[in-house]
Amino acid sequence: EKPKDLVQSWRKLFNYMGRYRKYIILAVMLSMIGTILSLIGPNVLKDMTNLITDNMMTGIPLDEVGRYGIIMLIIYAISAVLMLAQGIILATVTQRTAGNLRKDISRKINRIPLSFFDKTSTGDIMSRVTNDADTMGQSMNQAIGMLVSSITLFIGSIVMMTITNVLMMITAVVSSLAGIGLMIIIMT
Repeated sequence: EKPKDLVQSWRKLFNYMGRYRKYIILAVMLSMIGTILSLIGPNVLKDMTNLITDNMMTGIPLDEVGRYGIIMLIIYAISAVLMLAQGIILATVTQRTAGNLRKDISRKINRIPLSFFDKTSTGDIMSRVTNDADTMGQSMNQAIGMLVSSITLFIGSIVMMTITNVLMMITAVVSSLAGIGLMIIIMT
């Protein structure tokens, strides 16, 4: 079941995760840096390709090509390590948050009067607590990392495309906005 106010629900959830705020900020920073590095890689590849094509007739300087290759390898390796660290941090934070949520719900259930349990089946309560806490944990784990990475990738791609070719950037932005518009129409 969808929440009535999705933004307010996420706001409440982030407030609940307050004790892990510094880890979430660290994961967001790692994701942004990793995504930016993955955007720099094709630019290095462009420089390497230009070097090869410019020197095709005179002789390709393999030492410079190798240097570009090593730079690309380092960039992509650092990006992969940062994205892995971000994933581990977010997975830990979301699992701990889900565990804290289960504990808080357990404390709340222990304070509920017995008359409530006469009206509601125990299995239904336990199923909701377990399933909802696990679903929230999984959703947070997937949504936070993907959201930050996607936004950074989108903005970084726009910047890189603007540097490379303005017409290509305009085409990509217009088609992306059209896709988002269609997605909103389909989802509502």
